[in-house]
Amino acid sequence: MFLKHRIDLFQRLSFRLTLWYGVIFTLCAVVLLMIFYTRVAYITRVSMDEELAEEADEFAEVMRASGLPGLMAEIQIEERSEEPGSIFLRLLSPQGKVLATTDPAPWGGEVPLDHRHLLAQARPSEPHYESIDLDAYPYQMRSIYQVISPEVILQVGFSLEESEAYLNIFRQLLLWILAPVVFLSAAVGWFMAHQALADVDAVARTAEEISQGHSNKRVKVERHFVEVDRLANSFNTMVDQLH
Repeated sequence: MFLKHRIDLFQRLSFRLTLWYGVIFTLCAVVLLMIFYTRVAYITRVSMDEELAEEADEFAEVMRASGLPGLMAEIQIEERSEEPGSIFLRLLSPQGKVLATTDPAPWGGEVPLDHRHLLAQARPSEPHYESIDLDAYPYQMRSIYQVISPEVILQVGFSLEESEAYLNIFRQLLLWILAPVVFLSAAVGWFMAHQALADVDAVARTAEEISQGHSNKRVKVERHFVEVDRLANSFNTMVDQLH
């Protein structure tokens, strides 16, 4: 009995129209929400890169004013003043030799070095950014490589923990928004299907009444939809001719 009811339900045009309305509306909402999320993620990353660039510029200014010894001293001061794991600093030669670095222990004990960025920085260019996967650290590091003198390349890294936590909250919010959107799309789909088929149902009811002997019955033309009005007029004309 239940299976027969399901088969009858799927054979109803109103159900199929409601389903199509709901699916199309939901897909459009999902696409828009994904575009919105992608845009927010992009803005978050750009904001992080701007902070990294500002931090690198500050150290470059120290390098110009105090030289390499002053810069190394500033890195030590920065390391002591900041919480462990909040910032990673490393001074490199163009050949990849580590000149100075903050403690990598809060980052899992080792921060990989991409020598491709060092080769790119050997020529005048813009700063290079990368997101680094750390084996023993649960979050990525966003890093910038910037030349601060002909002999020194500075690497600054921030944890993406806060950014990922923010984006995770944002994803959950979008899922909460999507739930009522699905419900709304089903409700709108049912309403549209009901409106579209109401006049067709009136034609069917009138035909049943005529078949039961009420030959004076006619379909009332509501002028809601051109196609339905055409059907009603054709039906009324046919009944008039038969009568």
